[in-house]
Amino acid sequence: MSVVRRAVLGNLGLILLLFETPSGFAIFRFDGIHLFLPNAKENIWANFVKDYMAHDVIWLKEFKTFKNKARVFGHAGVDKELAEMIHRWHVPGQLLAVGKLEHKIVIESELNIPCMYDDTVMEVIWGIKNLMKSLVPDDDSKLSKEECLQMSLGMETVLMRHGIVVTPEMINEQIIEYASILYDCELYETKHSGFLTNCGDWLEEIFGIECKGWSPMKLATALKILCIPEDYIPHDDPELLLKLKTHGPDYDGILLKRTSVTIHREMVTAREVLTDTVEKLKLLTTEANGYPENPEGFVKQETSYLTLHHREKDNNFCLFMPRFDALRGTINAKSWKLQKEVDQGMNDRVPDFVFLAHVVDMVSSTQVPFAFRSCSSLPFATRLMLLPLWPVAFAFMLLQWFCSKTFTVSFYFLRGRLHHTWSVPYTASRSGPRGRGGGSTGNRRPRAGREASGRGSSGSTLDWRMAELLFRMEQRRLRESAMN
Repeated sequence: MSVVRRAVLGNLGLILLLFETPSGFAIFRFDGIHLFLPNAKENIWANFVKDYMAHDVIWLKEFKTFKNKARVFGHAGVDKELAEMIHRWHVPGQLLAVGKLEHKIVIESELNIPCMYDDTVMEVIWGIKNLMKSLVPDDDSKLSKEECLQMSLGMETVLMRHGIVVTPEMINEQIIEYASILYDCELYETKHSGFLTNCGDWLEEIFGIECKGWSPMKLATALKILCIPEDYIPHDDPELLLKLKTHGPDYDGILLKRTSVTIHREMVTAREVLTDTVEKLKLLTTEANGYPENPEGFVKQETSYLTLHHREKDNNFCLFMPRFDALRGTINAKSWKLQKEVDQGMNDRVPDFVFLAHVVDMVSSTQVPFAFRSCSSLPFATRLMLLPLWPVAFAFMLLQWFCSKTFTVSFYFLRGRLHHTWSVPYTASRSGPRGRGGGSTGNRRPRAGREASGRGSSGSTLDWRMAELLFRMEQRRLRESAMN
């Protein structure tokens, strides 16, 4: 279908786009197929969330500043310099997309070039404005407040589907990224809908199970139960669950086991990421409105030793002297469960950035806060006053080498990002992917983070699933664009 559209558009489906900046005009070459795909108005914005996404569909050809922009489209028609710039890149019969209706009227009448102006084109214009610093790097001007407050209709539609109400004043980079994650999660269900619908017809034909009205998630769960009946999968219909588990072994070797299990795993991950992202978006929009999410106005806190110690007065909650609490029966019943959750990292978050302080590097190991706080507060440098302490550091290095694992020295939040400092007794084997000593790494896999800090390997976090989902979706987009 995309090949047919490219043939109709001509020029391999590429069109020109005229974009007006505060100081001039830019000519882009754009993959025009995206303007004519089904639901294009709801989908185009997702190509302009990050600059590396946009560079796959749009390319800057020329940018020119104009001292007096008011005369570019005046009573005399199109300015000569702008007309020459358009003709320099325009191919006969090629479509030109513009961001204003008056531009369309003047260019079609004066230059005899077919132009396109509608809501779909305005979604592309919004995307260019969102990534203007990257797409038009030669333009140092800033958009006006009115232009910055424009909002993508497609992004607004996605947010409204999940009950997220935003105003143009609330839109920022973080909300755009989270909206993109919601969009990608929805794609995971729609991309498998054809396969799952056919499987639903097959279930109805063989088992007599009425699958009409089932969601893609329910169909994927039914296939997973048929493929691996021994696995525990929560289900709201016990009779249907028993029926599927009973007949599952009869179709061993007939079902596409690997495909069905993979689809179920991907959809479960997408559903969990979607739920987590909706919660984060609600929190962001609530903060933007300037009032707390809960009507009472109290700050919600996760359970911790300190909060429970001050809230529950009938015990010490094992805070200071657990052995005396055990002897006198004042141990809180929640203590063991909470300790287990903390030890296993069940409520932990994967750091966005990690600074690795390798113990084998004597210079960097003396810079950690618990060793010499005065030195760690200053820019990194080799200090002569620390030379006599190197034998002591060497002894601790040997002790850590044989007895210790990688552990978290400190952490802090900066602009919503979690930063960790890890002390690493080994150069690579205990800390996941190799990195330079004392260097920083961003977005490491949570498995390395959990093993390094000694918290076990239970359950990946939603932050990593979110990053993994985005990576897989981007790889799929690249493959599809290459095929088309």
